[in-house]
Amino acid sequence: MALLIAACAFMQLGGDIHRNLTLRVGEGDIGMPDARLMSDASTVLQTVTPGGAAERAGLRAGDHIRMLDPKDNLGPYRESEPVRLKVMTEGGGRDVTIMPKRFQLTDALKDATIRALFADVVKLITCLAAFVVILRSRNDLTLLWLGAALAASSIPHNGVFIWQDWQPAFTLIRVMSTLMIVGATSLFLVFAYRFRRDRGGRYRTTLRALVILCPIIAVGLNLPYVYTMCTGVMVFGFNEVITYFVAFTSITLSSLATLTVLVIGWREAPTGERGRYLLLATAIGLIMLSYMLNLLMNVLDIRRSLSQPLVWVHMILPLLGALLFVYAVLRHRVIDIGFAVNRALVYAGVSAIVLLAFGLSEWGLQKLLPAHLQDNLWVDATIALGIFFAFHHIQTFVEKGVENVFFRKWHDNEAALERFVTDSGFYDDGDALEKAAVAEFSRFSGGAAVRLYRREAGGYALAEGSGVAHIDSNLAALVRLRADLQPVTFDLAAGVGAALILPMLYRNEVSGFFLLELKPSGDLYRPDEVAVLSKAARKIGADLHALRIEDLEHEAHALRQALAGARAGAASA
Repeated sequence: MALLIAACAFMQLGGDIHRNLTLRVGEGDIGMPDARLMSDASTVLQTVTPGGAAERAGLRAGDHIRMLDPKDNLGPYRESEPVRLKVMTEGGGRDVTIMPKRFQLTDALKDATIRALFADVVKLITCLAAFVVILRSRNDLTLLWLGAALAASSIPHNGVFIWQDWQPAFTLIRVMSTLMIVGATSLFLVFAYRFRRDRGGRYRTTLRALVILCPIIAVGLNLPYVYTMCTGVMVFGFNEVITYFVAFTSITLSSLATLTVLVIGWREAPTGERGRYLLLATAIGLIMLSYMLNLLMNVLDIRRSLSQPLVWVHMILPLLGALLFVYAVLRHRVIDIGFAVNRALVYAGVSAIVLLAFGLSEWGLQKLLPAHLQDNLWVDATIALGIFFAFHHIQTFVEKGVENVFFRKWHDNEAALERFVTDSGFYDDGDALEKAAVAEFSRFSGGAAVRLYRREAGGYALAEGSGVAHIDSNLAALVRLRADLQPVTFDLAAGVGAALILPMLYRNEVSGFFLLELKPSGDLYRPDEVAVLSKAARKIGADLHALRIEDLEHEAHALRQALAGARAGAASA
């Protein structure tokens, strides 16, 4: 479902971007830019465009009109299709037909187009982030809720009109899209609740009730807005201002509930987790604030223009939220999608270079070749073949560039650890390897305290590092370590004074483990760091076991020689 929402948002964004880039080709302007929808589905004209379709039909500012088809309250209008309405007067009124004109490239249209394109680009960034989260989720419900929330928040208000010609499903798609737009804040609330729970947050009945009731109340309050946006008809005697105000109230309620859950999670979290809560709360808060500001401008009837500061604030807030979310992912690994982001950047760069190469080739052909060769199939095939053979080199070049720009520090850190793991198989002394391994793990983790324990009767004994000399094998963290044969992270590792416990295995038995404390910065270990360290611990554990076997073989050989010498001495005696 989350992927379906993201796909729908992406298609609607593509349609809306195309609509704005082509200056609304095929659409018509009826010349009534500031109409307000009243409680009886009528409209009061506040302004009429000079020389526009409405003025040519005899309409003036202040006229009270009602569309004969309520959906015409919503637009957009087609250039070739007439719009029929009734001008309401005390004597009953008169019918008027407006023939929409082609949009003229006025300053107002330029202003609206720039604002719409800026908003679409921001939503596109958010939508791409949603795709990455969903595809990298591995069916993790928490990440799927986040992906759905990001996708829903990226759905453009006018993008649904790409389905306008598909009448059997248009109404249903319009209803679902509008519900997703107003329900995005509730999806963020569910994500915040699950994010806190996954990180060991205590069960609270009040929070669970809040997460259940808040979306129900929010959807209920938004139903008049959804109905009006889909039909052009008001309900319950509402007018447009009241409808927007109710929607504003519901989104404010969901936003406050989401931030409440994250703040509670922040207070309960250890020091290393608090930065992640703060980043998420700020990013989600900025996105939600843009929602509220949009509705507030509708309630206060603030004219949308690039000269209006509130319009700029409304456009910049979701951009800041999206960028902060991307920063949280790339820098702090709030969720483990670094590899997917890496691949997305690589393929985006490769695609851009290939498209540029084709474009330059076409341009060169037109400039350099005779006209009769420009459309030659063999020439096109030769160019395509050349780009094909260059593709691998282009991909390698882009991969190195992405690594250097975005992931250089992590890559170098992991490369140094992998180099040590390779070298660990060539140590001749187990004690020396243990000492070097503890030092390398400490370096990798930025100077964190690291200890190595070996299995002994009744528990585990300290082999390298400074700390408790003996740890009982029946502690919950070590029981879990033996049961799962996987790293134990902060929730259980804190019971033995650690942030991370990494098992060393031999034939599916824990022969020892590395115990890592919090980083000096107070941060916990990112998922990618846990994976790399876990792999290193297993390899080093195998090397240590091999060295112990070699030591035992040497001892056995020495004992056999001593026994043979003793037997020879006894025989000669």
